[in-house]
Amino acid sequence: MSGCGEVTLDIGPGADNPRNSEGGLINLNDGRILFAYSRFSGSEGHDDSPSDIAVVFSEDDGRSWCEPEIVVTADSHKARNVMSVSLIRMNNGDVGLFYGARVGTNDCRIHLRRSSDEGKSWSVGLPCIEPPAYYVVNNDRIVRLSSGRIVIPAAFHRNGYDSFDTARKARFDRRAVDVFFLSDDEGVTWIESDTKCAMPHSRNCRSGLQEPGLVELDNGVLWAYARTDLGVQYEMYSLDSGESWTPAEPSRFSSPQSPLSVKRVPGSQKLVAVWNPIPNYNGRSETVKDT
Repeated sequence: MSGCGEVTLDIGPGADNPRNSEGGLINLNDGRILFAYSRFSGSEGHDDSPSDIAVVFSEDDGRSWCEPEIVVTADSHKARNVMSVSLIRMNNGDVGLFYGARVGTNDCRIHLRRSSDEGKSWSVGLPCIEPPAYYVVNNDRIVRLSSGRIVIPAAFHRNGYDSFDTARKARFDRRAVDVFFLSDDEGVTWIESDTKCAMPHSRNCRSGLQEPGLVELDNGVLWAYARTDLGVQYEMYSLDSGESWTPAEPSRFSSPQSPLSVKRVPGSQKLVAVWNPIPNYNGRSETVKDT
């Protein structure tokens, strides 16, 4: 393995490639490592700018990597972009590639492609969420529970127009409501959680519960968290594998409106949290436009 803190892969921006971001890793059965990420093109790197899904492979435990290869294009979905990757090993041995396809301001949904040959080829992408609506799912946030159930934590944003039409100002409600999509048959079918999690203090909050994530605790309880503009991450719990959730409450994690990520140390009961603990931008001025 490479030494701790050693940079072995730096995919920086370049000509007609202003941003590379939102990736996920998976160990392949042949010993390689697959890293998939959002590769933006054109002159701008905004979240709604053109992007595709690219992959790179390592055959030496991450010491070196091959050249990037595009495996999912926005054009294949007739979308503005595809981005935000999660990778999961499916029970039949396939590699599951989850990603968002942003078709318009009323259609941003997670899709799933499968590879039966360790990333050499991929199936057609199928939506995990019906009907069309605008859902934000961060990269590396889709989780398989100990029961085998797959859970997608999604932030629903209510919208107006159904296309990126610059001639009309599309209404975008930044006050996200969290919903969880559940599959017990390896992503063939999905159900929506009975509970939608909304910010209880919405009058004082313009963000709602954005970019949710979750982790399964040792006792089987699911702990979910979401960023807010109130200087703290909010949290929710589920006692029934994601079907219903407790009301959102402030957590111990102070932060600006930036995401928290929590992972379990393999083979351990320990959880590792990575987040920005500085609330409210440490006194820096912030301008928020009314929507």
